[in-house]
Amino acid sequence: MRRLIVANAREGIWTVDMDGRTTFCNERTAAMLGTDSVSMAGRSCFEFVFTEDLPVAQRQFQLKLGGDSEPFDFRFRRADGEALWASVSGTALRDEAGAIIGLLGLLTDITGRKQAERELAGTREHFRQLRASIPAIVWRGDPKTFRFTFVSEEAESILGYPATLWIEEPNFWLNHIHSEDRERAVSHCVRATEECCDTQFDHRMLDVHGKEVWLRGFVHVASEDGKPKELFGVMVDITARKLAEHDLEESQARLNRLTDSGIIGIVIGDSDGRIIEANDYFLRMLRYTREDLRAGIAYGPMTPPEYVHLDQRASEEFEQRGACTPFEKEIFRKDGTRMTVLGGAAYLHAARGLWIGYMLDMSERRRVLDALRATEERFRNAFAHATTGMAISGTDRRLVEVNAAYCEITGYSETELAQLDFLSITHPDDRAENIRLWDQLMAGETPSIVCEKRYIRKNGDVVWARNSVSRLDRGATEPAQVVALVEDITERKRAEASLRELSTQLMRLQDDERRRLARQLHDSTAQDIAALGMNLEIVRESAEHLDDRARGALNESLDLAKQCVRDLRTSSYLLHPPQLEEHGLTAALRLYVEGFSQRSGIQVDLAMPPDFGRLPREVEMTLFRVVQEALNNIHRHSGSRTARIVFTNNVSEVRMAIEDHGRGMATAADHSLPGTAVHPGVGIASMQERVRQAGGQLTLSSDDRGTIVSVTIPANLP
Repeated sequence: MRRLIVANAREGIWTVDMDGRTTFCNERTAAMLGTDSVSMAGRSCFEFVFTEDLPVAQRQFQLKLGGDSEPFDFRFRRADGEALWASVSGTALRDEAGAIIGLLGLLTDITGRKQAERELAGTREHFRQLRASIPAIVWRGDPKTFRFTFVSEEAESILGYPATLWIEEPNFWLNHIHSEDRERAVSHCVRATEECCDTQFDHRMLDVHGKEVWLRGFVHVASEDGKPKELFGVMVDITARKLAEHDLEESQARLNRLTDSGIIGIVIGDSDGRIIEANDYFLRMLRYTREDLRAGIAYGPMTPPEYVHLDQRASEEFEQRGACTPFEKEIFRKDGTRMTVLGGAAYLHAARGLWIGYMLDMSERRRVLDALRATEERFRNAFAHATTGMAISGTDRRLVEVNAAYCEITGYSETELAQLDFLSITHPDDRAENIRLWDQLMAGETPSIVCEKRYIRKNGDVVWARNSVSRLDRGATEPAQVVALVEDITERKRAEASLRELSTQLMRLQDDERRRLARQLHDSTAQDIAALGMNLEIVRESAEHLDDRARGALNESLDLAKQCVRDLRTSSYLLHPPQLEEHGLTAALRLYVEGFSQRSGIQVDLAMPPDFGRLPREVEMTLFRVVQEALNNIHRHSGSRTARIVFTNNVSEVRMAIEDHGRGMATAADHSLPGTAVHPGVGIASMQERVRQAGGQLTLSSDDRGTIVSVTIPANLP
């Protein structure tokens, strides 16, 4: 009975030894594997395994020998090479002593189920791909609240919001409909739901970034007993279509505007060269009427004889490729006058011989071009014959064109200059500044620059020139150029140098004269008046013999003599302070500032570094005179009761700043010093000239809060 049950069992029964060799199998097992039970005897179970599945089979074999009884699905290789899927349950076989001697396996054929699962998975994948390929949101909802109960995952790819948010937010759809479409869309759905009828409508929703997305909604109302039970729908993304429709409408509108704009003539003609339709601008341009058009207008006679060859060439091109390249020519108007046009044509309906053409009135352009050519010719004449040097260079600094005057200034011929750039003929000391100004011009930081520079002529001589340089932009398609006007100022520079030398000599003579006068006043006049004072003192010893009037005159004369001595000594010091030569600038300024404060009542704060040593004689004199002049200006003009003088120095230069808190100076930018906006008086000009002769720079700033005089002078300090 047991053998009969095993033999007729619907499941496969298979026993193997410890090496996997078959010790028994029923007919069901053999049939499942496509063989017979006799030939199965002694064969390894691993012979019925695909090579790629062998590691899995061996692992499961060991697991079952170890006591694992968990069923598993496995793919066997039948005798004919086909796959057999089976659900396998295995357990260890033991002898009478309990030792494991092999495995007992029960096999259930699940090939049909696996095939069905694959087909189902394929169907699901196909559906998923189909759904993913269509930009649509599948949904299900409540007809009473319009709340979603299901939303497909495509919702996130279309609007950016996860499907879970559509379901969790009670009024998601209402909240995210475009405000202009909300009332219409809601009323549409409400009406369809109440009537239990399917519907479709277009509306806009806002995505997660606030961007409009056009959706076409298809709604099915599931009903029961005439009442809505559930809503099913699809929202298809039609944004691209709506944009295309909008672009098409815009294109049509642009075409209509072009046709009706009055800037271009548009015509339709037939194969016989007759114009059968035209817009109003074409008719006005050529002075025809609609009646003329209905009567018939021939295109050929419009072309003057000298332009017929252009029409013939366009006709040949038209026959070859169905269109012709736009070309410019003259054309006759109805009254016989001529006008310049730019025209072109293409087939509108080749089979019917219809073509469409356009004509653009180029008369104004021709007039402008003629005027431009005349202007260019005048410029060329002026360029060539100007007495001022003129040069045109590219953005690479190479000289493109020069006139005769420029050649005269530089000493090179036009051919030689064409091989150079302007830097190669610029004095080495001026090149860095030229590059800086050039870079500003190229970067658009300034439209033009004016500078003075030195050129090295071909023979090695140095020539000074004043350059006025402008950038000439020639449109997007043409590279910019730079135009320079070059004026030879060598003689002016020589005159300025002579003037500066003369000024220096005058300053030196002035200082020498001051020194002479100071010594004369101190050593002669002051001593004489001092002697006079001493004589008057002797007379005063006998004053008891004088009457009261004479005694009064004597005492007054004695006081005047003493005051004269004091004034002469002060004047002598102001003309030339001896402390400056004997003890240096620090001592001289401290003494001068102290006397100035006593005389003027202005409190002056002098701040000098403790290690401020001696400077060259010329520098010390320059700084002393600037302080002297600046303090006098404060006393006379500013109204300030305080002043401050600050010195700083390093190994290469000395800096000095003189500051007051007065009423400031009147502005006059057109007569200002470099770095200032104030009118330089005679005293200021004198200070500036002194500082310039010492190789330094003086700047002046002033407003209603006071004035600051700043001086920087190079100095080789010990």
